[in-house]
Amino acid sequence: MTSSRIEQHSLETRPHLRVRAEPIVGVQSDDRKRISTTLKRSHDLTIACSGLKRLKLRLDRRGGVLAPGGVFRIRDPFRGLDNLVLRVGTFDDGKLAEGAITIAAVQDVFGLPATAYLEPQPPVWTPPDRIPQPSPNRRLMEASYRDLATVLNASALAAVPVDAGAVLAVAEQATGLALNYVLTTRVGSGEFTEAGVGDWCPTAVLADAMVATTTTLQLASGRGLDQITAGTAALIEDEIVRVVAIDPQAQTATLARGCADTVPVPHAVGARIWFFDDFAANDPTDYSVGETVQAKLLTRTSSAQLDPALAPVDTIKLAQRQARPYPPGDLKLNGLRYPASIDGDLAVSWAHRDRRLQADQLVDHGQGSIGPEAGTAYVVRLLDAIASRALDSPAAVTGTSYASPLRGAYRVRAEIGTTRDGLTSWQKAGHTFDFKNGLLRTEVGDDLVTEVGDYILAD
Repeated sequence: MTSSRIEQHSLETRPHLRVRAEPIVGVQSDDRKRISTTLKRSHDLTIACSGLKRLKLRLDRRGGVLAPGGVFRIRDPFRGLDNLVLRVGTFDDGKLAEGAITIAAVQDVFGLPATAYLEPQPPVWTPPDRIPQPSPNRRLMEASYRDLATVLNASALAAVPVDAGAVLAVAEQATGLALNYVLTTRVGSGEFTEAGVGDWCPTAVLADAMVATTTTLQLASGRGLDQITAGTAALIEDEIVRVVAIDPQAQTATLARGCADTVPVPHAVGARIWFFDDFAANDPTDYSVGETVQAKLLTRTSSAQLDPALAPVDTIKLAQRQARPYPPGDLKLNGLRYPASIDGDLAVSWAHRDRRLQADQLVDHGQGSIGPEAGTAYVVRLLDAIASRALDSPAAVTGTSYASPLRGAYRVRAEIGTTRDGLTSWQKAGHTFDFKNGLLRTEVGDDLVTEVGDYILAD
C-alpha cells in the first residue's frame, strides 16, 4: 500500500481523548484493581466486537516517523477508503539497504467516527474470452502435384494413383486465445471423423487491385505476416504465387506470379491471400476423382474445443488435380506479355512446363521452358470475348508457338491449355485484348467502316 496517502493523526484533533486523570476516592486498592481490570476487559471486548480492520503495510523510509502505538491515517481510493485512522502495532524498519518499513496496524477504535469510504470503482480488467469460436475465414483446396511433392519422397509420389486426390485446409485464427483447430472430414452423410490438426494460416486481403503483371502489392488486415518465409507458396483466389519478399510492418509483398499448375490472372481489391505453404492442414485420406468432401474446422482454446454443431461446413469436389499436366508458361502475343491491343497478324507463343521435373519447385509463369512432360500437346483457342464464340481453334500443337490467320476487328480472348493422356490442365494461360487485322484503311491510316459501323476488310 505504498501508493496510499499516510498522515500522522494528532491527538489534538481528537478532543474526546483529552481526559483529566482523577483518583477514585473511597475505593480500596484491591477494588481499584478489579475496577481497572473490568474496564480493560470491557475496552478489549468493545474492540473485539467492533469489526476493526487489521492491515499489514509496507512503506518506504518516510514511514520512519511512525512508532508503536502511534496513530496515523491513510487514504486509498482504489480500495474505496477516503479516510481510515489506524494505530501502529508492530513496527519493523528492516535493513537500511532494503528501503522498506513493515507495519502491522489496526483501525483505531476512537477514530471510527472519522472513517469515510468511497464508492468502489468497477474493475477495469476484463477476463479473456476462452470460449472457442469458428474461424472467420476458411478454405479447402485439392492438393496439387507440387503440394504432394513437398511431403512425399520420389517413390511414394510416383505410386500415387492417377485418380486419387488429397484435401488441404487453411483457416484464419478465430480469436487471440485460439490455439489451433481440429480438421474433421466426411464423404456423404456419414459421421465427421478427425483427420488432423492445423495451425492458423497467415493471411491478408489485397488493398489494391492486381493485373496479370503485378508483382508488388499492398496488403491490408494482415494476420501472422511475421511468420512468413521468403520462397514459400501463397494462394490468391485460385492462383499460386511465390513470396519473393515481405514486410510484415508495412504489409507489403513482392510475388512471383503463376506458379505450379496455375497462371497469372487479375484480382480485385479485397481478394484474400493465404500464405499456406507451412500452415495447411492435410487430410491423409486418399479420395477418388468426383468425390465431394465435407469438412468442419473445430477451434481449440486452452480450455475447450468448438462444438461441432456450431462449426460451418465447407465442401470441395475432387477433380484429379495432381495428375493433370501443367498449363503453359510465359504466354506472349506478338512477342509481348499481356498487350492491350494487337494490330496486324497474330502470333501466339508460350513455354513448356513439366510437373515431374519441376517437382516441389515454385517455377513462376515468366520463366523459360522446362520439359515438356511426355505426351504433352497444347490447345489454342481464339474467342470473341463479346459474342462468346470461337474465332480460331486449330488442332493441338506440340511446339511452343502458333501463327493465326485471323482477320477482322474483335475483342479477342486467347486461351492456351495443355493436354496429356486424356487429361487437360487445371488452368489455361489466357489474355483478353483488342485485335485488328486486314482492315481497309485510308491513305492516312484511318479504318473504313460501313454505314452501320462495321469494319471493312481489305481483299
